[in-house]
Amino acid sequence: MSEKIIGADDTTPTGLHPANYFFLTRFQAVTSGNMTEFKLRSDASGNVKCALYADNSGEPGSLITAMNTGQAVVSGWNTLNFTSTPVTNGMYYWLAINMDTNYAGMYVNGIGTGRYRPQSYAGFSFPDPAGGGFTVYSYYTIEAGWGETESITPKTSSDSGAGSDTKESFPATFSSRAETGSGLETAGINAGLASSDAGNGAEFGQSSWQETVFGSDGGSGADSLKILTSKAGSDLRLHSHQGQVSIPHKEVRS
Repeated sequence: MSEKIIGADDTTPTGLHPANYFFLTRFQAVTSGNMTEFKLRSDASGNVKCALYADNSGEPGSLITAMNTGQAVVSGWNTLNFTSTPVTNGMYYWLAINMDTNYAGMYVNGIGTGRYRPQSYAGFSFPDPAGGGFTVYSYYTIEAGWGETESITPKTSSDSGAGSDTKESFPATFSSRAETGSGLETAGINAGLASSDAGNGAEFGQSSWQETVFGSDGGSGADSLKILTSKAGSDLRLHSHQGQVSIPHKEVRS
């Protein structure tokens, strides 16, 4: 969704810019993102060219992006096309316009963040750098740069259960666990080893594989675990955090 990255908020104009002037207003970016829209408050219909300049010690600097083809505007807020341009939070930039009629809204702020010089609209292209010869004025143009702001998309996991799960990834070398329960689960790094669960209660996985296999289960359903080994002649010893369990070896011959 498009959001404001830099520029003014909506306000009632206290005056109108005259036509055939190169106007620039200094703004600080309120977030980082790609500016894809140039918004302008107008009080009449006309045409406008727009641009974005870098800041050079408080003065207009090098040209970043220019839309040298005029775009039509009407009374109210207008959204102008703008080539996608990265803008950095906290940095200062200059939004620039040139118009063919007296219509762009301006607002007095008494700070002196505006610059202007006479420049015919017809055949005008934004210079690089902005140059000199500007008059300082205590108004700002009611304009803003909008676009897609930077964000972090959280990773998601899928689960066949009907409950609310909080899961972490686990190594692909471990067997996967099939789950049909509907309880709340908090799985550890090693979510399970070759176990199946048809329980309906709350489950809390352990952090190691011994505790995962032999951990406690608060579910009310039936759990099953099958461990197969082809090695004969020795007992199978199973360990948990609470002790050791020995299962005597029984050789089965077919």
